[in-house]
Amino acid sequence: MAASLKLFELVDGKTRTISFSPAVWRARFALNYKKIPHEVVSLTFLEVPTVIHEACPNIDAPTVPTLQLETGQGLLDSLAIAEYLEEKYPDRPLLFGSPAEKKLQLFFQSYIQARIHPAIQRLVFEGMYNMQDDENALYFRASREKSAGQPYQEIPGDRNENIKEIRENLGLIHNVLKSGDWIMGDHPGWADFVLASSFMWFSSCSPNDFKEGILEAFDDQVFPNFWNKIQHANDNALPSFGQSQENKQKKNGILKSLFGAMLNKKDATPTLVETPNYTGFGNPIGGSRPSTPASSAPYSSFNPDKGQLRPDFPISRPSSSNSNYGHGYQSHQSTDFGGQQQSYASSSAVYSHSTSSVGSRF
Repeated sequence: MAASLKLFELVDGKTRTISFSPAVWRARFALNYKKIPHEVVSLTFLEVPTVIHEACPNIDAPTVPTLQLETGQGLLDSLAIAEYLEEKYPDRPLLFGSPAEKKLQLFFQSYIQARIHPAIQRLVFEGMYNMQDDENALYFRASREKSAGQPYQEIPGDRNENIKEIRENLGLIHNVLKSGDWIMGDHPGWADFVLASSFMWFSSCSPNDFKEGILEAFDDQVFPNFWNKIQHANDNALPSFGQSQENKQKKNGILKSLFGAMLNKKDATPTLVETPNYTGFGNPIGGSRPSTPASSAPYSSFNPDKGQLRPDFPISRPSSSNSNYGHGYQSHQSTDFGGQQQSYASSSAVYSHSTSSVGSRF
């Protein structure tokens, strides 16, 4: 079956084989899992705005991942792509499960974004810079200095403190994975692909830090086993969502644990701020970053049995903002979920109007 969809990704400027976006990898994991054929178009930082806009005129502020549909229209954002897959291909393995399961996984995503990504971002900074050719390196440096508000040399911070921060925030995730299965129980889902995409980014941009900060963070094989499974999984190892009471109880426990950890932090509970827009020295990576919510009221409405989060826990959409999240991995060694090396993809609700103020849903 010929691929009629095109997935635009971000790659390094030197070899054009290393993907730099955890958002892209979330889309690729999800789309490979669904086995929807697509063509992958690899772009550098400086190619993103022109190439994507020319291919998908409905997108005024290009970012990645962008999926070009059969109609020629472009669809931004990994979550939107995943949601489209769920709706269009319900007979394929599910990414989210029930509405309650989806809410739980999006909360898990916000935890990764707020507690794990910032330190990874600092640790991979130098590696991402060194992967660029001269022109893209200049862009990368200038854009990061502008968004960080500090000189290039100061952005990475202290390595040991970054490693410590990651390890401290991995504890709850480590407890969830101790059972030897996936985040949501005995099947993979969106939460697993969010975590795996962060690992892909970290491991290829800063492999030594990834080993120390993730794989060797605990005195067991929990994270090495997850890392191995996510890279070598096939159809038989990836069952679809189940509805057993045991799984339901575990999912509720996961959410309660993460929820409690967020409330115990001294800083405000983060939300997901989407950063799709390519504006000047902005970052067309399509990721999200933590932000202080407008309301810091207690989570009085939280009821995991009903899949509820508090009403004021939004995924907000600013018209433009900058994010520095990215990762590297061998772009053309796509995860093989079905014994094939072909890439797969799909999309989500089509934006028929300008996307400059719509925003990416991560």
